[in-house]
Amino acid sequence: MNGENINIEPHRLRVLLSPLDWGLGHSTRIITIVKMLQSQGVEVLIAAESASASLLSKEFPEIKIIALKGYRIKYSSAKGDFLLTLVRQLPSVLKTIRYERRWLKEVVETHHIDATISDNRFGFLKSGTPSVYITHQLLIKTGHGWLDRIAQKIHYRYINRFNRCWVPDVEKGPSLAGKLSHPARFPQAEVKYIGPLSRFKKGPLVPIHIDLLVILSGPEPQRTIWEDMLLKQIPNFPYRVTLVRGLPGSNAQLPAAVNLKVYHHLPSTELEQQINKAGI
Repeated sequence: MNGENINIEPHRLRVLLSPLDWGLGHSTRIITIVKMLQSQGVEVLIAAESASASLLSKEFPEIKIIALKGYRIKYSSAKGDFLLTLVRQLPSVLKTIRYERRWLKEVVETHHIDATISDNRFGFLKSGTPSVYITHQLLIKTGHGWLDRIAQKIHYRYINRFNRCWVPDVEKGPSLAGKLSHPARFPQAEVKYIGPLSRFKKGPLVPIHIDLLVILSGPEPQRTIWEDMLLKQIPNFPYRVTLVRGLPGSNAQLPAAVNLKVYHHLPSTELEQQINKAGI
């Protein structure tokens, strides 16, 4: 047999992904990445908790979800306190970054991970393991020019620890994030524009069954503040409204309205159908 081991199968690449828990947008946009990896025969594992874990487990019931503490960022309920509220949470964020690096080192060895992909999680990398960082904010706009430069410098320090940086936007022409994803200065890590990430496909036009479709997401308490405002206005709105709350796992009861249909969460296929049915 010339020394051939015909019974040994080739090693299947194993990749671990983790999205930032700052709203559900980071979780939904890695759905496309997961499907792309699976189409290439890659074994995918996901690290997440709470709403992100619930959403991704519904999308990929066959994938192992490993519990990993999120950053748990909270917004202020008052506009004037927004920046101060974020600054107060910095010690907690830094503590979580240190924790996830220790956590990842153990998990990479235990689960034999070949590469990691982080959607905006700063500490989600292990020395010696190929790592990718996903972000559309190569420029962070704070409303203050001097603070923008400081924020970018700090962000780049973390990005440069990764092997590559993927930007979910187009490199040239009209873009999704504008200046946020097209800064004057780039990080040292290799930057690659991978195009917009969408879990939806363009379908045929269908008759309108919903006049207004509202899809909520985002950090608390702002998501709930916006939802409460909408719930007060919808009964006076003379059209059919469907509200998708962006709260997988919730079973809370909302005030009833004749013209309102509520979903706490919808899987991608069903949400796509609702979008295709909606006028607005």
